[in-house]
Amino acid sequence: MKYTRSFVVGLCLLIAGCQTVTVQQVQTDKKPTVAHKKLLIEAVKEHFYDPYSIRDAELSNLLRFPNRSTGYCGRLNAKNAVGGYSGRQYVEVGIRGGLIVSYHPNSYWCKAQQNHIKWNRFRELEKSKGFINIKEVHKMCTSDPISVKLSCIS
Repeated sequence: MKYTRSFVVGLCLLIAGCQTVTVQQVQTDKKPTVAHKKLLIEAVKEHFYDPYSIRDAELSNLLRFPNRSTGYCGRLNAKNAVGGYSGRQYVEVGIRGGLIVSYHPNSYWCKAQQNHIKWNRFRELEKSKGFINIKEVHKMCTSDPISVKLSCIS
């Protein structure tokens, strides 16, 4: 009887201490800044097998995660080592003071909250291909004589 009472009291305290955090409590209205987008592009390029194959990229507004850090959730589709698209993947990236402080691939929290997060199309990530734009190189080579000597092929 004594142990049952202690167990019930402990269980009640445990349940009372649990708190559900909803996306409405942690999501802000701040859309990603250009500087943050550049950081996120570099982080994704470092962590995906074929970052130049990314498609269907989306980024959340600025979030305050349950661990009190701030950052973004991202979802995207990229090719794996076999060359096929592996399906939508969720990434959680923590940012503090203009630096990435945490990176969590396959984020369960972002995936679980996906229907409640406001997603923004992340075209900059989709466009950050590893290919050279010939028109831009040609324009640079014809307009800047210094770059002709350094990097342009005649």
